[in-house]
Amino acid sequence: MPTYPLIKEVHPTPEFDIQQFAQIYGETRLAQDMMERLGEKWAQWSEKVIARHVIDAEQPKLRGALLVYLDTELEDEVDAVWRESPTEGHALHSLAVALVMASAASLAPELADGHCAPVPKPNAAMRALMEELGLRWNSEEGTLNRKYAVLTPAPYRGGCEICFLSHKCPKALYS
Repeated sequence: MPTYPLIKEVHPTPEFDIQQFAQIYGETRLAQDMMERLGEKWAQWSEKVIARHVIDAEQPKLRGALLVYLDTELEDEVDAVWRESPTEGHALHSLAVALVMASAASLAPELADGHCAPVPKPNAAMRALMEELGLRWNSEEGTLNRKYAVLTPAPYRGGCEICFLSHKCPKALYS
């Protein structure tokens, strides 16, 4: 059974991908002023991405996980904007999703090949580590208590076939 006693802070270098953003946002055309605001937010938020490589001390080259998330401060910022302007809020929400995915992909480039980050089912040791970081795992949903978060095996070990969410993932159901 993995023990996951090692947490290593890692520093992502996310690159903005307009095509990925447009796919998440659901629009292919953006006004110039919107692009400028999104670019400013990307630069600000990129500095605030939290990323950890959680390593199984017993088998460090075989087992571990990458955990990337945005703090609640950024979630609250998106929520506040959404209340004022649903259009702007949706754009910032989409930007936050794109930022987390780009950050994860910058640390595990193999994620780009599968176009998603499979979610492992965390064991008790992993859940305890998450709690130390102020995170909580919702085992029924397979989610963290953050709106913008990725938990995926590191090193990369495959896609849908290892994903805890594959039984309810729209991508898996329709591919």
